[in-house]
Amino acid sequence: MKFCKTMSLVVVGAVLSLSAATAFASQGPWRFYIKNKQTGTYLTAQGRAHTVEWNHQPVKLAPFNAANPRSQIWHVELTVEQVSKYFIWNDLAGRVLDVNASTRIVGTHPRSGNGMPSNQVWTIDRGLIQAIGHGCLDAYYINGTWGPTVGTWSCHRANNQIWEFIEVR
Repeated sequence: MKFCKTMSLVVVGAVLSLSAATAFASQGPWRFYIKNKQTGTYLTAQGRAHTVEWNHQPVKLAPFNAANPRSQIWHVELTVEQVSKYFIWNDLAGRVLDVNASTRIVGTHPRSGNGMPSNQVWTIDRGLIQAIGHGCLDAYYINGTWGPTVGTWSCHRANNQIWEFIEVR
């Protein structure tokens, strides 16, 4: 793995709250691996994430994958219409991080063409990545194990909701 620097979302969140436009838009979109503090694994696009089909494709937590790193590279892009709100999209086909409103499971989906759907717009604050109106990005605890399922849950700041950005150079 070749990383230039690691930035905790705690630090990134503080920068974003001061000047979101300066933090990401001036050099953005920025490219990151997004690592969960609880599991030490990376947000990874799964399934047919490389396609532009109009459907929800899964996102899981997985160890770093040197054979297919693009599935683990995420871009953070400031939205045009809303201050301090971001699209987070995967390097494969540009599909955005998206919350399925009925299941709260997070996947990738083509970016909606009109408006700013709350299930595709995120805030970043002191370690939390939050979907507007849908809770915080969360490594689910299922059958005695954290992950690999990723969804949203009420924000509580436990380690399964704390994320770290590792900049890709």
